[in-house]
Amino acid sequence: RNYSQDIIIPMTLVHPDYLTEILDGLRQIDDQLLHIFLMLNEDLLRHRISNQTMHPDPNRNAEIREWRLANVARCLAARERLPSTTRVLDSGAHTSDELAAMVLDRLDQRT
Repeated sequence: RNYSQDIIIPMTLVHPDYLTEILDGLRQIDDQLLHIFLMLNEDLLRHRISNQTMHPDPNRNAEIREWRLANVARCLAARERLPSTTRVLDSGAHTSDELAAMVLDRLDQRT
């Protein structure tokens, strides 16, 4: 089966069982699943998180930043449990536009 349009779901699944359940469910909808993992050096990821504003309220923004920083290691460790079909892209070596073009190119290659 094939879904009529591409769906992009931005998230890191740190629980292997959740990853398997979600990817298997998506494959039931469309067997042409393209799973991409954006890898980033830990120091650069921490730097980006520290410099992002996620909420207009400074206190809430600080809480969000603290939570995100506390979860960096386990999110990066998720790479070690990815399915072999996952495409890993280095988001520290490419701009957002370059990464988007790479993803679109991979989508075009599937069909």
